[in-house]
Amino acid sequence: MEAGPDGRGSVFSIHLPAVPAPAPAGSLADGLGLGEDEGAAILLVDDEDSVRTYVRLALEEAGCTVTEAVDGLDALERWDECGGLFDAVVSDMSMPRMNGLELSRALAERNPDLRILFLTGYASHETAADMTAQPGRRIVMKPVAPDRLIEAVRGLLAE
Repeated sequence: MEAGPDGRGSVFSIHLPAVPAPAPAGSLADGLGLGEDEGAAILLVDDEDSVRTYVRLALEEAGCTVTEAVDGLDALERWDECGGLFDAVVSDMSMPRMNGLELSRALAERNPDLRILFLTGYASHETAADMTAQPGRRIVMKPVAPDRLIEAVRGLLAE
């Protein structure tokens, strides 16, 4: 530490690395138990940009490959463009044009074994019970911490 230019106060030097450090052990990258080259392919559907970005970053840090869609109809387009090659769908429940429940029904026609994780801040206990009673379906209330999100995706993929 040294004095500032006028002889008072302090001057601090902060040195930051020029490249990102590898993820520490126990980070979200370990969350799914997937390496960089073996991540799950996730179709992420949410109409709110900030939520979609938050979830995408958490999933990518856990080793997933993420394709984004802004609502149910957009998700169906992305599904068809990618030939349905997704391990799971992470979808908001309440969206314009086509909500999460309608999307899950449309996707079930394309792939009845598809795993879907619903994210919502509004579901009633009855809706949650209906959604999770189906195999390959889970529901998580928003807001959700990244580690809780990864835990839910890991459980869904393990079913």
